[in-house]
Amino acid sequence: DQVPDAVLQQVAAGYSEMENDTENALSTAVALFEQTIALKNDYLNAHTALAEALMRRAFIKLEFYGDLQAKKNPREVKESRKDQARALLIAQQSFKREASNIQALRALSDYYLYEKNIDSFEKVMKEVNPSDKDDKVVRLLKTYKFSENKNDLEAQLNDLKKLVKKHPNFVRAHYEIGKTLFKLENFEEAKKIFQEILKKNGQHLRSTHQIKLLEQAIEDLNKPKLSYNDLTAKASRLQQIDRAKEAIGLFEQAIGLDRTRPEAYAGAGWCYIDLEDMNAALKSFKLALEWQPNFAEAYMGLGETYHSQDNNELALKNYKKYVGLMPNGPETPVAKRMIKLLTP
Repeated sequence: DQVPDAVLQQVAAGYSEMENDTENALSTAVALFEQTIALKNDYLNAHTALAEALMRRAFIKLEFYGDLQAKKNPREVKESRKDQARALLIAQQSFKREASNIQALRALSDYYLYEKNIDSFEKVMKEVNPSDKDDKVVRLLKTYKFSENKNDLEAQLNDLKKLVKKHPNFVRAHYEIGKTLFKLENFEEAKKIFQEILKKNGQHLRSTHQIKLLEQAIEDLNKPKLSYNDLTAKASRLQQIDRAKEAIGLFEQAIGLDRTRPEAYAGAGWCYIDLEDMNAALKSFKLALEWQPNFAEAYMGLGETYHSQDNNELALKNYKKYVGLMPNGPETPVAKRMIKLLTP
């Protein structure tokens, strides 16, 4: 059954829009492919083209709105998931009809790529015909390493650069180069990539968003580095004004600088008590003692935590340990009062 030229032209126009790799362009492509299906419903490539456009639109919207916090954009995330489910169904049905259909394979691969389902992704990629191995989207998909390892990212970057050398107007590949450079912390080069994309297409909102993230990363990189003592002091001040979650973040940064010191573990433990996460509090105080077995503050923290859990025997044991180590400590009056209260 011969496909009318008008139908082929409509599909070609849809793929031309997809080249821009923006939400608006992909929405135009979806509309064109749906119109094509209305003209010739039995044309498989129109259905698989629709699957590919829906999947790609869902992919970029979930990436974009996910970065901007899904809770603030529930409608967009919900619509994207619907697009994704619809595209997956079309692609799977098309794949059953024609296992070698490159458009169906690309749509399925995009789905498994987003879901980070490596086994299914690789299984689909193995179905690609040798004649389609040089398809630029197939080559792009094969660059992904599913790894944050520096060597893997550098290999991915090298493959992407080879791809854009052969296809200089391939926007999606340029965008992935920018993201890979970002992950490699080559912030200035990544920023240049996204700026170049915006020069050619000012509607590429994800590039605008990536530039904002990069500028923040560059600013953070240039900020004076806080010492362990600076971080724990700042965190303690936050904890005292009921900003425990923020304080935990700073205590964790301090631990990253020196995991052998007990103060940050204990500080985080007090924050977890404020947040009523007693299991996390116990873990933090115990970690402090692993590094410094006579760190009195951790015993006081354990006493308070066990008491809140009605484990009076262990609470009493830890209050006594604190007083033994700190007979004139800042919490000694409280500890002695609790010892008196809990002693049978």
